[in-house]
Amino acid sequence: MWVHMVCASGTAGTVAGADRRLLHHGLGVDPATEHPVTVRHALEAAGLDPFKSARRLMTLPPPVARDDLAAVLRGFSIGDHRCPDPEGHAHAALTDAGTDIVPHPFGDPRFGLTGAALLALVLMAL
Repeated sequence: MWVHMVCASGTAGTVAGADRRLLHHGLGVDPATEHPVTVRHALEAAGLDPFKSARRLMTLPPPVARDDLAAVLRGFSIGDHRCPDPEGHAHAALTDAGTDIVPHPFGDPRFGLTGAALLALVLMAL
């Protein structure tokens, strides 16, 4: 007997609201103008359309979205300084936007096939 599990990707309940929250996530303050710098500024500085990019990021699986956004943030500067902790900012921005980035327990090598087998047994018993 095969057990099929459907896993949802990193989509949020309302994509439009999630896009907006992602684009407005703060990364710091520009020292020259004292204005907040957001993910939208980083995407624009990378030559990307911020709205299309945010929508795409919200439909990707969470780890892929985090890695893609972190890659953009690694090349972004606030004033004369590189964006501090691009991975942390990417994780925080996507989490604030409504994407849950949590590791699946059965993807952890400590659990391996034993965890998957236990899950299959439990589901078969139901």
